[in-house]
Amino acid sequence: MKNVSFTLDGDFIFEGAIKENNTWNGWLQPYVTREVFEQVFATCIAPNAHDPEFMEYFGDQPPSLDDEPNADGLYYLAWGFCFQEA
Repeated sequence: MKNVSFTLDGDFIFEGAIKENNTWNGWLQPYVTREVFEQVFATCIAPNAHDPEFMEYFGDQPPSLDDEPNADGLYYLAWGFCFQEA
């Protein structure tokens, strides 16, 4: 894993880790701590949670604060967002 600063739109920068050479269509798929997971959720999901068109994008698996961490205690942020290195 490689530590990385990443962003969605340049306004907010988060800290996490990525697997080297593992992207989705060129976009980062970061792993983060619970604290960062909650920050990303609060800035990227919560403001749009009442927008049916936005939430429809996720189908029957919308991002949730109930998501479970992996064996390393990190949360995977592959919600289809276009995260890029900051």
